[in-house]
Amino acid sequence: MTTPDPDALRRITDECVALVAADFGRHLDWSLGILAEMDLVCASLLAEGPLEEQRLELWWKIVGAYTGEVVIRAYGGAWISHEQAAGAFAVSFTQLTPPTKRKGASYV
Repeated sequence: MTTPDPDALRRITDECVALVAADFGRHLDWSLGILAEMDLVCASLLAEGPLEEQRLELWWKIVGAYTGEVVIRAYGGAWISHEQAAGAFAVSFTQLTPPTKRKGASYV
């Protein structure tokens, strides 16, 4: 099973941020709330019909990586290999609420 390279996945997320800014004029800020904005980007991508293969290959990777990284940052998770799909990555986390929402949590 392939071990995810977090640095490589973060580079993919940076590509996502740059493409969304360049192609859609939207600023992605790594917050959970911005995922609704990402849904709008995806809807725009599909507005004229299905994406052709090369464009689909690019966008599903960068959107998935960005979404995973947002979840990791919010919940303190980590990238893992997906057990049921060779070569696919997933996010593992143990918290059910973001750290800023936990009762008694203190952050600077």
